[in-house]
Amino acid sequence: MYITCGIEVNLESYRLIQKAVAAAIGIIVAVGVSRNSILLPIVTITVGMLILYLARRGLQETSHDERTILIQQKAAQTTLSITIVATAFIGLSLILLSGQGFFNYEQEGYQLAFLSLFIMSAKAFFDWFYKNRLGG
Repeated sequence: MYITCGIEVNLESYRLIQKAVAAAIGIIVAVGVSRNSILLPIVTITVGMLILYLARRGLQETSHDERTILIQQKAAQTTLSITIVATAFIGLSLILLSGQGFFNYEQEGYQLAFLSLFIMSAKAFFDWFYKNRLGG
């Protein structure tokens, strides 16, 4: 049994709903943080996810084709690559600058360096896994 709200939504309306829900979540979470309330952000995020889920179920247009999937894959690959390089660079910079006596963030530098190593390892593993699984 599926939960439906009985409303058909086109792609333009769905994107508008996404933006409105994201803005509302941001505002209400900021209010919750300023009032030291953890319950308000949790409820807001949960309700926002439910609204987006119901709007997505009512979406009538196809929002993904081969071109959009390829664009998303390239964007994700580029984002991951830039994040790995930036994290490693910042981590190694903190280690080196802490060794020179400028900062005292050596442990944070090691954590960032190990985080970038972990992300690179996970990426290499999943590249290998999907290449073998999909016959590449």
